[in-house]
Amino acid sequence: MMIEDLLDLSRLQAGGRRLQTAACSVHEMVQAAVAQVEKAALAGDVEIRVNLREDLPPVNADSARLTQVLNNIIENAVKFTPAGDMVEVTAHDGGSFLQIQVSDTGLGMTPAVLPHIFDRFFQAHASESEQAGFGLGLAISREIVELHGGRIWAESDAGRGSTFYFTVPFYS
Repeated sequence: MMIEDLLDLSRLQAGGRRLQTAACSVHEMVQAAVAQVEKAALAGDVEIRVNLREDLPPVNADSARLTQVLNNIIENAVKFTPAGDMVEVTAHDGGSFLQIQVSDTGLGMTPAVLPHIFDRFFQAHASESEQAGFGLGLAISREIVELHGGRIWAESDAGRGSTFYFTVPFYS
């Protein structure tokens, strides 16, 4: 898995991966990502709440790649959210783009950590998780979002949780 992620990240950064964009339903991509993380959420007693308006227009995206971004972010949120707490997925109209956000009530991060979370191999809480990854998921997510012409960022308070945001253009 780590080798595949490293190769994927290298190809994305070198421009060796092209997006297959089309009109995509945000609802379908979020549902697919949540389905991939659902077992871990149930095992950790973490609720995933999806709060999307029914009338969201389609986005111009590579569905598989954007689902990968959602999966990475939701999986991290579930991993670092205590039992009995919640992860929420919402989306907001930002004019020519859709802003998707994933909020958790987990460990949160200090201001010193935030500038590095999208760096390759960086792990904010590696020692605090039994399921520590390789520190590649958010770096891959950043590359994918930027290939879509969007941006990705996070806000967090240590001990109070984190919110990850990313934008993707609407289909026109």
